[in-house]
Amino acid sequence: MGNSTFKYEVMRYVSAFILIVAIGLGMFFATRPIAQTFDGEHSVSAFLSAPYRALKQQLVSLNQEHASNTETTILLLGKAGPGWTAGELTDTLILASLSGATKSADLLSIPRDLMVRTGSYQGKVNALWQIGKQENRGKGTLEHSAYIRNVVEDITGVTIDEVIVVDVSAVEQIVNTLGGVSINVVETIVDRRYPTPGGGIETFSINPGFQVLDGATAVKYARTRHTKEGDFGRIRRQHQVIESIVSKARGLKLTEDFTTIISLLDALGDHIETTLSLEEIANLISLSSTIPFSNVETFALETLQARGSDDPLLMGAGFASGLIPRAGFYDYSAIHEAVSFLLEQT
Repeated sequence: MGNSTFKYEVMRYVSAFILIVAIGLGMFFATRPIAQTFDGEHSVSAFLSAPYRALKQQLVSLNQEHASNTETTILLLGKAGPGWTAGELTDTLILASLSGATKSADLLSIPRDLMVRTGSYQGKVNALWQIGKQENRGKGTLEHSAYIRNVVEDITGVTIDEVIVVDVSAVEQIVNTLGGVSINVVETIVDRRYPTPGGGIETFSINPGFQVLDGATAVKYARTRHTKEGDFGRIRRQHQVIESIVSKARGLKLTEDFTTIISLLDALGDHIETTLSLEEIANLISLSSTIPFSNVETFALETLQARGSDDPLLMGAGFASGLIPRAGFYDYSAIHEAVSFLLEQT
């Protein structure tokens, strides 16, 4: 393989990688920081500048035949991250199901306020990653995510293959690298208690209209809950930001901007964790490269209904802003049916 072909394949690999990051609300990467994952090398740039090793590990071989037979489900988690009060709470939870056979992907948002039970813990689902990390200090993402992975499987009836965790800094850096994202803001938002690192608050406000948001503003727009739609509105805005990131990345043809891509990946290293190995990442990239963005469907568990019913599957728990299945505490049978039907139809 000539050097130009190799460079093109690497750029396809990294570009597809960034689009996966975007689809998961900027969510991706390693059990430890990315700069420490490449067999002793200390930067992504150093790794990608070694064509022989990259080719040997088959990280730039996008196997379309393999991808067409692949089905995978990934739990995507978003947290505030270091420096924030309760920075390990995962206030964004998205179950992503990718199919090579149908060349489609479904993203199901799960509300952070859903009340769950596992072992001695009874509370909101968004605390489970933090609990797992506290109880498994010194271990990796697989152990940290065991509680939340098992509970989301119980809720949805879907087996989770991998977990990806990202903090807000990664999303902000992605948006800034893209030069901002275009968003149609549909309502005036004034949040006078938007949290800041260190436990403070500030006022976040934005007016309606089509506008380009920088990284910091896009993150605030996606995270604020103080609107009439509450958490559902936040999920809707998160989907807006995801779609805008992917659209902008494709419009800029990032496969032709190798330097920017490498710089971005280096910067994101400490902000992203995953259970995926490098080989599994390459396989996931092969799969994602076959899925047009038009075949990515987004759903919210809050609005799913049982078949033949006009009522949502979830209802207020009556305390602590919690949500429970309409069928009763910890009764997920109707949710299983709805999610199964949704995945079969898309």
